[in-house]
Amino acid sequence: MAAPAMHWVAAEIRAALETLEAGMPAQVAAYNADPANEAVLDAPESYHFGVAHPLAAHAFPQVEVAAVEGRFGQWAVERTEADHDPTLNVVIWLQSGSGEAAEVYEQLLGMAKCAIELLRVDGAFGPEVEISNENGIYWRVSEAIPLEMDDEQREVKVWTVPVFLQFRLEKVERFT
Repeated sequence: MAAPAMHWVAAEIRAALETLEAGMPAQVAAYNADPANEAVLDAPESYHFGVAHPLAAHAFPQVEVAAVEGRFGQWAVERTEADHDPTLNVVIWLQSGSGEAAEVYEQLLGMAKCAIELLRVDGAFGPEVEISNENGIYWRVSEAIPLEMDDEQREVKVWTVPVFLQFRLEKVERFT
């Protein structure tokens, strides 16, 4: 006899992808129209469930959404439902030429801003899924700016560069 099934995380990944794909063009346009923003962004050209491999096979900018970890807790009697806190990663990849490190860095910050503005709203990850109130969103601009900025041997990468966002979600997993 099979054990009761659960909802899992594929639906949240798909909901986040749908939210981003539907909203990023307008969000990027609004960002570009704001005179306070000096960087000019391009709306993402491709969206991926999980990862794109190889990245070069798709147009840039690219968005990847994946769940790579989570935690269960606060089980109900007879373990029929539990709090499930998956972590969804959103990575936005830009492509640039050499010598554009400052411009690409600002574009990555802008893309992170646009994605956070879209995904922070109720329903962005599907019904009955919320971003955790405590440390619910984490972001980092990886590779465009070295983590050790005072290292004279630092490497500034400027070909394909990502901004990494992590959303800690809260939902109830029901075993049916």
